Formats: sequence, C-alpha cells, structure tokens
Amino acid sequence: MMSNKKENDNGPKQSLGWVTFAFNYKGNQVVVRNANWKAVEQVFINDELVHDKTSWSMQMNETFQIPTGESLKIAFGFSFINGLFITASDSEGIVYQYLSNRDFKYWLMIGVCVLVGAFIGYNLVA
Repeated sequence: MMSNKKENDNGPKQSLGWVTFAFNYKGNQVVVRNANWKAVEQVFINDELVHDKTSWSMQMNETFQIPTGESLKIAFGFSFINGLFITASDSEGIVYQYLSNRDFKYWLMIGVCVLVGAFIGYNLVA
C-alpha cells in the first residue's frame, strides 16, 4: 500500500473558486474539492458526483463505496493544527494524505500574513 501512497504524494490544485485534491485508488480516480467562497464540498469517484453538500463546518469525515465494493474513508478540511488537510484510508491504512502544516508554502503564507498584520498595526498606532 505504501507504493500507492507515494504515487499520490501531491498537494492541492488551487483556483479562484476551488481547492481540489485528486488521487488514484486501486484504479479509481477520486477527486475531493471544496469551494473557496461558498460552503460547498464535493467528492467525485470516476467522474461521478457521489457527495455534494453545503456545510460551513470546514471539515468532512465521510465513507464512500468504491465501484469495486471497497470502502474509502475521507477526512478533509481545515484545522488550526494541521492547516488544510486530507486523509483517505481503507481497511489496510492510509492511501493518500496531505497536511499543509508540513508544507513550506503554508509557513511562508503564515509569515507573510504576520508581517502584513504587524505593518498595518504599527501604522495604525503611529
């Protein structure tokens, strides 16, 4: 299973409207995406929409049936500890995982936000 996870070690594709994760699971294409400006989460398996939900919770934890009959559990969302995260697992373990807090770009973005906030705060006080 680890070889399958290594094939899937890629981060999200980001656009103005969506954050999208795409990975393969035992010959099936799985796409998980979340809207940036509205509360919509979607999951596609082999281009078929299997989950379309409006939710402001910023986290999803659902189990989906793959066409081969297996269950795939997907946890996706944003937390202050992990940042943007997704974990997909089956009965054998994790098949895909991304945690933005392990990504240099995440920390760079946090640093830029802190610097901009400090600059604005300093100018407001002065």
